Amino acid sequence: MLQRIPYMIDPFFLAMISMAITFYCAYQIGKGDRRRDMNEAIENTIIYMVQNDFVKWSRDKDGEIELHKIYEEPVTKISQLEK
Repeated sequence: MLQRIPYMIDPFFLAMISMAITFYCAYQIGKGDRRRDMNEAIENTIIYMVQNDFVKWSRDKDGEIELHKIYEEPVTKISQLEK
């Protein structure tokens, strides 16, 4: 007859804990990838809108694209995007 050692962890319980830890780690890794993908999508959308003249924009002194409100005058041309 199989005797149980006192205070021994049940294998099923140990497997469930291992699976929970694995799922939690996978969730955290996926969460970081989702943030990076979202930032990349936002950046690509802004660049697309600038290249196709859907928004008013200019470059600031650091070379970053600056979006303007609709009622402001744009101070740039498409050729400045390639710089």
